[in-house]
Amino acid sequence: MRRIDLSLHRRTDLTTLSDDLLANFNPDHTVLMDETVVYFEDARKQTIQVRGARHVVAKSTGFASMRVTAAMAVTTSGVELPPLGIWKHKKGSRPVTKQGAVYVGYQPKAWVDSDLLCNWIDVVFTPVLQADGKAIIWDSMRAHLSKKAKAKCASRGISLCVIPGGSHLTY
Repeated sequence: MRRIDLSLHRRTDLTTLSDDLLANFNPDHTVLMDETVVYFEDARKQTIQVRGARHVVAKSTGFASMRVTAAMAVTTSGVELPPLGIWKHKKGSRPVTKQGAVYVGYQPKAWVDSDLLCNWIDVVFTPVLQADGKAIIWDSMRAHLSKKAKAKCASRGISLCVIPGGSHLTY
């Protein structure tokens, strides 16, 4: 197949957005959001030691497994929204609050769950924002696809655009 310049393709269930649908989105009120884990220490697997040493100690602060989840968001017009830091807290979820230039949320495992996500939606899309063309673009994480998050977006008039799992964006 390579010799005659052919390749195999598989059918996908990727939904395409029409230009009519995209024209209704307001770039100032369309938010792209994703979250990632940030570890407090990058545990190194290598160290430098004198040749022939019997014992090699790799120094560490002990924070290699401690982490925080960071949720970043930007509008399609290029405005960066304040980041959301999600910290581990034994007593469970608490409302998202603004501390300085960032939003802070708490969750028992420092994950994004549907309660925390709905709370973040309330903060980002304030109830007084009655503009048309509101949308959120995010990946297919479970909390994003939960009934609670979908109901919250529907009650606020926010359209959802979900990037299917396994998709890779290229530049």
